Amino acid sequence: MTDYLIDDELAEADVLACATRVAETINNLEGYGEAMTVMAARYADAGQSDFALALVETIDDPFIKDRALGELAVKATDAGALDEARQLLTGVDDQSFRASAVAEISIKLAKAGDYDKALEMAGEIDDTSSVMAEIAVQCAAAGHYDKALEIIRNIEYAPSAAWALTELAARQLSAGQGAEAADSVSEALTLAQTIELVKDRASVLVDVAVRYWEAGEQDKAAEVLAEASRLAETIEITVLRESTLAHVSNAYARIGDGDRALALTTEIEDSFQTASALTGIAAEHLRAARQDEALNLLSRAVQTVKDEEFYDEGNYPATRYRALREISVQYAAAAQYDRAIETAKMIEGDSERNEALARIAKDLSSAKATDAALRMARLIEDAYLKAVALTDIAGALWKEGEQERARSLLSEAERVTEQIEWAYKKSLALTHLALKHAEAERNTEAARLLLQALETIRATESEFYMALALAHLSDVYHETGIEIDEKVTNVL
Repeated sequence: MTDYLIDDELAEADVLACATRVAETINNLEGYGEAMTVMAARYADAGQSDFALALVETIDDPFIKDRALGELAVKATDAGALDEARQLLTGVDDQSFRASAVAEISIKLAKAGDYDKALEMAGEIDDTSSVMAEIAVQCAAAGHYDKALEIIRNIEYAPSAAWALTELAARQLSAGQGAEAADSVSEALTLAQTIELVKDRASVLVDVAVRYWEAGEQDKAAEVLAEASRLAETIEITVLRESTLAHVSNAYARIGDGDRALALTTEIEDSFQTASALTGIAAEHLRAARQDEALNLLSRAVQTVKDEEFYDEGNYPATRYRALREISVQYAAAAQYDRAIETAKMIEGDSERNEALARIAKDLSSAKATDAALRMARLIEDAYLKAVALTDIAGALWKEGEQERARSLLSEAERVTEQIEWAYKKSLALTHLALKHAEAERNTEAARLLLQALETIRATESEFYMALALAHLSDVYHETGIEIDEKVTNVL
């Protein structure tokens, strides 16, 4: 007889317990480990760290177990239990997972304002530079500029230190400390000149140039960008050279030198990289309210994609779809919705096209362009993505005070969920819908939908996805405060 950590009585009374009991029945080694990692994280969040650790200890896959222990250490830090976090880290054998957890803990400590402990933790891994740079940025974000500079000057890896200096300069500029920002940018430029790897040096120089421009030193910005451009042209690996040239061209557009930005795109041979570069320049024109220039460039980007007749079949779909998605997003940002739709429809892959439309709908909803967002959402052919998009738009409408319209849209979204065939995805859509009802203080509807989600989960054939769906359902019950009544426990 198999011994379970979760007994029958508890599994029939609590959604997370039921999820964990299902996870315990998974026979696949990897699936068991991944599912149990999810459960352990939930129990850690609920303050049951001992039980969370007990779950992790049942994982036989050593890599998944190490990652799970690292995640528990991070959560212990969130709970203010740094000593417990350190103890958990002693059980992590894989150095990459340990380093990742230590880095995350260090940054969390820095966000909490404990910079000395953050640096102490960062010192426990071999590559401290990138973590120290993040700590310095958190320090600067809190207004502790002198402390940030002190940390930066102790970073050994020049690209990390230079990046942190440009971020420090950005915070100083926002605080009106122009002279101090100029000093930080100048120091970043000096460091950039010491970077041996050409691509890294060029990338840092782009960041430096943009900061000079933001500080009002246009001539210096142009001078530094010219150096970055010259370096980019010397990079031998084609894909790296062209991506760096695109980065530089976008920076030229940011500082207002559109002619130089366009000239650089002619040096990019890959059509889809060229289209992406043109789209990036167009985005900068939109940022500066130069609508006509932006639309002209987006039209050129679309034509560049259309004109491409041959490409490596191994990379063709992904790079083409990415370029078209980027163009669609910018057309939508420019309120050119017909063109956005037309461009998105050029994406032959169903999944990629639907994801592009969902992304545009989300952006438009965030920008309060509700009618346009709805138009995009209703073009989505994937029922799950459409239901989520419609639900999110309904939530935005409710917050804007358009309750009647929001209710109508929530009903439409619910009808769409009926078209979702995979029980796992259907349950996620239903819980998302329930969450929006709860946010609108429609708890009766939320409870009904959560029960429907639970009944849907019961039809899931895979124990792995059943466990994940139940864990997610548990999150929503907790977040909404909806009571787990007898109807729910009868299904459990």
